[in-house]
Amino acid sequence: MKTLLLLGLGLVILSVFHSCKDAGSEVPITLPAILITSADTVVSVPSDTTSVSISGGTAPYSIVTAPSSSVAVASVTGSTLRVIGAGTGSTGVAVGDAATPQNTKTIPIIIENPISFASQIHPIFNSSYGCASCHSGGASGGLNLDGTIASSNYANLFNIDAQAGCVGKKRVLPRNPQESVFYLRVSSFTCGDRMPKGGSSITAAHLDFIRKWILQGAKNN
Repeated sequence: MKTLLLLGLGLVILSVFHSCKDAGSEVPITLPAILITSADTVVSVPSDTTSVSISGGTAPYSIVTAPSSSVAVASVTGSTLRVIGAGTGSTGVAVGDAATPQNTKTIPIIIENPISFASQIHPIFNSSYGCASCHSGGASGGLNLDGTIASSNYANLFNIDAQAGCVGKKRVLPRNPQESVFYLRVSSFTCGDRMPKGGSSITAAHLDFIRKWILQGAKNN
């Protein structure tokens, strides 16, 4: 009987010992990743400044690997990454946080020759595709693309709410063609009928002009 009591006491002590050991053991921690919320890739033009937001990880953030100085210059202020285009080409910038081990995020940077709205985008509306004739006087979806003044057509697109097809999105959202109803309508059937309705599909070259123009900030240039 005495032997059984001693054995039971030993088991209790051993159980308490293991419980204390488990309570004090290190628990693996998965740190939140750094997120670039505004863009996965920075696309810009020489001398232009592009700002994107940083979140996740552990602030403060810093530049871990700078971009090639011949292509771009980058800096971090608070949760904002700023990229200034220096010359055409491709490079990248790595942003890190203050965690240990450090989280890092590499953002590709592409600096291109600027796409001109007046000379490369606006003429597409008045070409054989029939965009201007379909959207005359704002009769179709409230979008007016007729006339020869580029600035008036620009005003009907830039940051304007779509009235038909993917309502709630912008006709042109700067730096984001995949959220721009104008680009989605001319490139696919994502937001309703593909534009121009009943006309010839816009060529790959013209679609690329539109996509790059939006990625570059959809400037009225």
